Amino acid sequence: MEQSIHTFLDSVRIDISIPEQDGSISRPKEWFRVSLKTIDEIVQLLGEGKINDYIYDKRTDCILKK
Repeated sequence: MEQSIHTFLDSVRIDISIPEQDGSISRPKEWFRVSLKTIDEIVQLLGEGKINDYIYDKRTDCILKK
């Protein structure tokens, strides 16, 4: 399920580097720039097992049927 979300939202993944207290750098791969409405729709599609039938359009912030 996690891989499905990462693949679905790859185009809006936030590219960020966060310095840690120990001097290392963290690069989270789970942060995405999407609306709460989109997150709700993704959760619904995952629950229905239909996420692979759709794509995310970052220009319009809409989920579209393939």
